[in-house]
This record gives sequence, structure tokens and C-alpha cells, in this order.
Amino acid sequence: RKLLSPSTLRLPLSTGALRSLSTQHFKASNTVHPLLPQKQYLAMEREMADKTGRQQNHIWSKDELDSALATFSDKHVPETLSDKVMHGFMYYGLYHPFNFITGYTHHDPSPSSLVWRLI
Repeated sequence: RKLLSPSTLRLPLSTGALRSLSTQHFKASNTVHPLLPQKQYLAMEREMADKTGRQQNHIWSKDELDSALATFSDKHVPETLSDKVMHGFMYYGLYHPFNFITGYTHHDPSPSSLVWRLI
């Protein structure tokens, strides 16, 4: 093997381009951020922070309320054997033990049991 001497290396950049390269951090110099100029960054942040018109709640009409409340107390009725097995597991194996452990009762729930249900 033969090592190349620096004089035989051919660099793709011209000597002037090499002089313009700097290892100084852009914050310590007057150069702009190499990836995103400040004005573009601030414009993007303003646009993302503007929530006008995107967080309005839907105002329900009387018909929409009635149709939603009509199915309020509907429960799923399992039909196949696998549905019945999974329903029994979820209802008796998970739901009721969780209510018992957290102290939740449907008729008079305590505030601490509601906190556990939200977690």
C-alpha cells in the first residue's frame, strides 16, 4: 500500500470555498441557523399556536340530543358462545372486581372511587 501525500489529494471544493467553511457555532456568529431561519421559525410557531376556529364545540340540536339519549341505556347482548365467554370474563372477571377494589358503587359513588375510574 502506498499513502497519498496531501499534494496529490484532489479536493472537490475550491480553495475559496474551503476558506468560507467555519467550525464556529451559528449562535456564536452572525450567521443564520443553517436549517431554519428565525423568521420562518416564528411564522411557523405563530401558525401552530393559533387555535382560532379549531376548538369550537358542536352545539347539539334537540333532535340530535333525542337520538343520542334514545340509545343511552342499550347494552350489548352476546350471541355466540365466544361472545358469551368474553362477556362473562369482562363483566364478572374484570368489571365487578375492579369496582369492588376501588370502592365504586353505581348508586352512590365516592369521589375517590371516581378518581380510580378515571385513571
